[in-house]
Amino acid sequence: MGSPAAVELARNGCTSLHLMDDDVVEPGNAIRWELGASSWGTKKTDTLKRFIEREYPWTSVLAVPHRIGLPTCDPHTPGDTDRLNELLDSVDLVVDASAAPGVTYLLGDICRERGLPLISVFASPNLHGGAVVFHHPESGCPVCRAHANETPEGKSGHIPYPNGMNDESTLVQPPGCSELTFTGASFDLKELSLETVRMAVDVVSSPDEWTVSEVRTVNLHNGKRRVPPNWRIDPLDRHPDCGCRS
Repeated sequence: MGSPAAVELARNGCTSLHLMDDDVVEPGNAIRWELGASSWGTKKTDTLKRFIEREYPWTSVLAVPHRIGLPTCDPHTPGDTDRLNELLDSVDLVVDASAAPGVTYLLGDICRERGLPLISVFASPNLHGGAVVFHHPESGCPVCRAHANETPEGKSGHIPYPNGMNDESTLVQPPGCSELTFTGASFDLKELSLETVRMAVDVVSSPDEWTVSEVRTVNLHNGKRRVPPNWRIDPLDRHPDCGCRS
């Protein structure tokens, strides 16, 4: 979801993009990545930087190759703090397309400390839905969203999960891979990428109108067949049980 959003932001006039990823483009993930076979075997951030700066020369790209949470024993290798400080220097807005809750929680804490707005985007494993979430540094954070989605009794909170959020039946485990692999394709994921760009443009253009966090949930499937995107919008206030209130 991150690469289409980055290209759309550049295409529509963003003058500076800071990108962080440590992944490589492979034939298997090219079905949902912005560029095709010419980028196979290359670092995602390096390839996007070359493409964006060539095709949209008004945009400068800082490519930060790093995987958040990856341990290292080399004292000369920059860690998470160093890389994130480099990434977040002089930015107006952070977009998290990692779809990794731990990374989102970390970025939520850092953005709140820095007074930065954060947009997080994720899809359900079977691509029946997803969400684009705006986090204002003085409103509901990613942990607040988790509270709003789920109660201690396991019942649904006041903000529903996207359809298929707990269905991992479509994930596959390729030979030699230690984890299940997502199989989503671009024609569904781009619904989320484009809404991310719309939100980013609005937040940067009219920041005074974005003072409360907001969850935009989309459903793309009704359980029987694919359906046109159906969006729902919910405000996300700070949850009374969340530490962000202190």
